[in-house]
Order: sequence, then C-alpha cells, then structure tokens
Amino acid sequence: MDQSTQIAIAGALFIGLIGVLVLGGASGSGNSTRVKEMSGQTSFADTFRKRFKTEDNNSRRKQIEETLGKIEERQKKKKKQAKTLEA
Repeated sequence: MDQSTQIAIAGALFIGLIGVLVLGGASGSGNSTRVKEMSGQTSFADTFRKRFKTEDNNSRRKQIEETLGKIEERQKKKKKQAKTLEA
C-alpha cells in the first residue's frame, strides 16, 4: 500500500472512532442504561450527551422566557396606545 492509502484508511478509522464516542455506539435496553447510571459506570459519550442536552434545554428555556417577555411588553404598549387613542 502506498502512503496516501494508509493515510486515508487511518482517517476513516479516526472518524469512525469519533462517531462511536459521540453517539455512544449501540444503545442498550432501558434497564441496562438504568443499571449503568445507578452503579456510576457512565461512558464519556453519555456524559458528553447529557452535558449538551442540559445546556441546550437551559438555553432554550431562557430564550423562550425572553421572547414571551418581549411579546407581553408589546401587548401592554398596544393596549396603552389603544386607550390613549380612545380617550
């Protein structure tokens, strides 16, 4: 094999390894997952996914709260303007 073929194979293996780490490989049944969590045997991929999942949920919640606050402020302004126009 020439050098470029070996580099291509090594790169494909590396990308495959990263994919397995991020995705966690084959997922087990719910009971085996629960047993792993209770025993404290979590993989790097599990910890990685949980961290990003909670960050995503927290940031999404904050974004929704801000958006709802802005909508409420606009509605209050519209009501005020409607009252001043009626008077």
